[in-house]
Amino acid sequence: MKVTKTIALGAFIAALFMMQFSAGASTMDIAASGMPKIVFENGAACFIDLVDKEREQEQVAIYTRNFGEYTKPFTNGIVELVIVNNIVAYKNTNGLKGTYIPADGYVISYATEKADSVENVNIGDEAALINLDVPILPEKYFKLGDLIIPIDDVNSQRNANCIVLYDSSYGKSTKTNGWGMELTVVDGAVCDIADIKNDGGVVDNNSPIPSNGVVISIHSGNSFYNQLHENVKLGDKVTVVTDNMKLYSAGKNTYDAFNPMSIEDNPLAWDKKNDKPYDGFRGPDQIIIYDSSYGDYTGTNPYGYEVAVQEDGKIVNVGGNNLQIPDGGFVISGHGIRANWLQSYARLGSRVILNKEKHEVRIIFTPDSYVGTADLAIEAAQDCLNLAKIQYIDIDYDEIQNKIDLTKSQMQKVHELLSQGDYRELIQTVNDIQNEVNIAYYMTFESPKVENRAVWHRPRETSIDEVKQRLDMLQDININTVYLETYWNGYSIYPTNNEIMEHNPIYNGFDVLQAYITEAHARGIKLYAWVEDFLVGQNVAQKKPEWMIESKQGDRYFKDSLGTKYYYLNPALPEVRDFISGMYKELVKKYDIDGVQFDYMRYPESGDYSNDFGYDSYTRQLFKNYAGADPASLTAEDELWQDWCDFRVGIINSFAYRVISEVKSIKPDIQISIDVWPDYNKTIIDTFQNPKDWISQDYINTIIPMSYYLYEQPVVEDINKTQAFAKGHAQVNVGLATTTKPDIQIFLRQIAAARAASANGVGIFELQSLFSGGYDSALKLGVFRQPAITTEDTEQSVNLMFSDILRKIDDIYLKYGGMDNKEAQKYKELVRNIKVDFKNDKDAAKSAGSIKSNIEDLIDIVDSDETLNMQVAAKIKADLNAALNILEEYISNHSFMANHKVREFQAVIPVKMLKEEKEAPLKAKAVFCDNSSAIMYLDSSQYNIITSDAQIADIDDDVLRINKKGRATVIIEILDTFNFDTYKSADNKIRFTVNKNNKDVVASSDLGKLTASDVTDTQAALSFTATVVDSDIAGYTLYRNGKKISGNFDGIFIDENLQPDTIYYYEIRGFDASGKKIFRSNQTTIRTKAKVME
Repeated sequence: MKVTKTIALGAFIAALFMMQFSAGASTMDIAASGMPKIVFENGAACFIDLVDKEREQEQVAIYTRNFGEYTKPFTNGIVELVIVNNIVAYKNTNGLKGTYIPADGYVISYATEKADSVENVNIGDEAALINLDVPILPEKYFKLGDLIIPIDDVNSQRNANCIVLYDSSYGKSTKTNGWGMELTVVDGAVCDIADIKNDGGVVDNNSPIPSNGVVISIHSGNSFYNQLHENVKLGDKVTVVTDNMKLYSAGKNTYDAFNPMSIEDNPLAWDKKNDKPYDGFRGPDQIIIYDSSYGDYTGTNPYGYEVAVQEDGKIVNVGGNNLQIPDGGFVISGHGIRANWLQSYARLGSRVILNKEKHEVRIIFTPDSYVGTADLAIEAAQDCLNLAKIQYIDIDYDEIQNKIDLTKSQMQKVHELLSQGDYRELIQTVNDIQNEVNIAYYMTFESPKVENRAVWHRPRETSIDEVKQRLDMLQDININTVYLETYWNGYSIYPTNNEIMEHNPIYNGFDVLQAYITEAHARGIKLYAWVEDFLVGQNVAQKKPEWMIESKQGDRYFKDSLGTKYYYLNPALPEVRDFISGMYKELVKKYDIDGVQFDYMRYPESGDYSNDFGYDSYTRQLFKNYAGADPASLTAEDELWQDWCDFRVGIINSFAYRVISEVKSIKPDIQISIDVWPDYNKTIIDTFQNPKDWISQDYINTIIPMSYYLYEQPVVEDINKTQAFAKGHAQVNVGLATTTKPDIQIFLRQIAAARAASANGVGIFELQSLFSGGYDSALKLGVFRQPAITTEDTEQSVNLMFSDILRKIDDIYLKYGGMDNKEAQKYKELVRNIKVDFKNDKDAAKSAGSIKSNIEDLIDIVDSDETLNMQVAAKIKADLNAALNILEEYISNHSFMANHKVREFQAVIPVKMLKEEKEAPLKAKAVFCDNSSAIMYLDSSQYNIITSDAQIADIDDDVLRINKKGRATVIIEILDTFNFDTYKSADNKIRFTVNKNNKDVVASSDLGKLTASDVTDTQAALSFTATVVDSDIAGYTLYRNGKKISGNFDGIFIDENLQPDTIYYYEIRGFDASGKKIFRSNQTTIRTKAKVME
């Protein structure tokens, strides 16, 4: 089968051009002739006499790639038109080398006698071929039989619906998942096939890449997949082509509005959900044109793509949103599928033709455009260097200028090659200039010595050599932290006895986690376990369907807009929490990880609440006991709806309190990181995630707002929003994505903008796209040019930052005129006066607080210094604020460990099981002083259990067994391996008695006591303490005088608005998962004090 672009006879072609042709050309007459014709939108038309044959006098010829790469050289008088995508892209009258024939188009050649007929045909005009098929070849493709199949990319991650070619420079194997097929090609023939179905199950494709061949990887969503799946066989011949020149491109699209100022100008720009217009009045899947009369900027949101066009119609800037509008020019702004179109056709140097009458935009790229591309690249690098000098950026100005000057000297050659028609050499020379000027551009970004530089990575390495290779790649670009995906697709990356989250079979027993830890630490790289909390794979859902979250419509999965199903564990279920907790405890005890990077600590997205989550019977019953209503009966308009949202927020919060406390109780110095979507007002009502709560209580060391945009401004906004509540509590590392394929230069500017906003680092999502997208070399040459230490060692990192401030005062600010000598000496002295030395201090947190005050004082001095250069002041303040963030996080972490004291330890046991079966699992729980909602379960390594009489009761692997009648005391002793302090009244030994003759086996006095204290004339404090907690109790309700006053009693409650001199009695009741009351406390009575008369 050929890939062709066919313009057939019929009503469609007639309708397309009928209105555009002049009376001099009749579409129907041309069509009726049956001969090959070409018709232009201005009405010009003529027969085609020759197809891929030598020119003849008075003849019109068409040339396709079947003729070759160029037409034959020609003399004056001949005119040749290059047609791409049915648009005239180029008019050539210089026949020195002939005309380059595009693989995805054709050339029409007019002999001298016929050349006048196209005199009025312009570049950008449409053209239609009639009665002729033209072969259209993609830029990269492979040929299998008669099939010509486009290749989307080379040596990159295989995304949905794509075909990717892999050669041996990529690595030993493709590392692809099972959702596709792969053809291994050696010596032009298929020698191996990997497909979705293999031995009856889905397994990763992950084909080995031969050193003398390639692997073609086809995602199952690609339109060619079924044909290949059904027909390809071993031995089939394959031809791979990847070197077609993309010399021309042409595209046409309509635009939806020009300078929209109101909803009347663009009705589709109304955001119905939020009842307001979209930013810039740009609606979904639209193209909008903004010219300089609109304002300085387009005002659009981050979810699109824009290009700036200067007055002469050339594209001078690509990428981003809310672009500055060139004076006399305009911006083309696209969203959704129209943004994709814009990205495909709008290249730097392209020519844009705007037709306001037809609301059309056409974008043309020709050989001439390469000159503009090179000029614009040189200009951008020079502008960036000039700005860096103004801002006193810490770079080598002379070296960069020399590189830029060298590229400028190559431009004469570019013009010569263009005039000679030597296009391959032209493209190569322009590419060389761009490469050099890009290096110069990258070098204009400074590279600090203290910064968190993290990358997320899903490990598919199956040997120690592959792990070493990956880490060598990361070390080479000065990455200092890896977030390693520890559980993915429902499997663990390390050997475990866990039967639910088993070791992934792709590793064949290889402990890739341990390999990464060992090799990362050998290179000075931090290794965090990236864990996905409630998100699991389908295999876990099949093993434990009752653990899955349930939607309002009864779905036990979340389905995205593409129909992909995601499986979430139910965050409310105790057994789910115990399961996740057990995995994390095993992880922290078994492996020397530096931190845990928490992800998916939330519910799935709720959307419009028509199918939100949390409607399993257990969660519904919890809410019924709390609020007295079944949430399944509520709508977003109901009075209790906000309570239902808050209830789910509380479920996530309590899980966060628990697992973080448990991890830190085992390894107190471990770093806790959380990534979040930074639309904080939305996430709390959409996914019921409230990171502000965790941050304000100092549970988190580092928060990472996932700012996955295509330009800089929203990144800065996300950092500022996050720092508004994180400052003084946690460091902010901004999350950036290479998976979204931002322009490389914009990506570097995002990192620079994050630094200017005093973020302490970046997290890059993710490793595969970082390298396949070419970001690695840009990072190495620019923002990550020199190694940096992380901020984990506070004293070391802050001292190094101060040392670097001193160096920059001498080497940059003083040297280049940003300071005079007197100012330099003044600020060097002020910086030197701040001594950072508290590692061995008995009260390190207090010392850190003093240093914090000193830094704040210095910032105030810089702020108030009216004579100091503004740019230098901004640089010094950014460095001081970054150091301040590190110190504040250090102080807050110390504060958390000091204040997170245990109020009481409790034994937890299912009383009914113990009573009926005479044995039951026994756990130890800690309840904290600083947060009444915070509890945790101790790891078995943190306590010992003994009994006073083993014949009556004994312990076997944390199971309490009652053997015979009699009384025995059970003692749980908390060991020094538990790393939180206890409140002065807390006992580190839990004692309770068991007796087979007792009603509940456990003595009733051990099951808890409700007490009242701090009684005034209007309020009283209620607290419930228990030595033993029945694990069958799902929650407690508090009653006053027989009426429920709290449906979610957590052990402490302040009852307010009481009447003076009045008697009140209180009790609590415990309910199980079905809502049945299974526990009733003692009744405690108070009398409020008489009102004091003033």
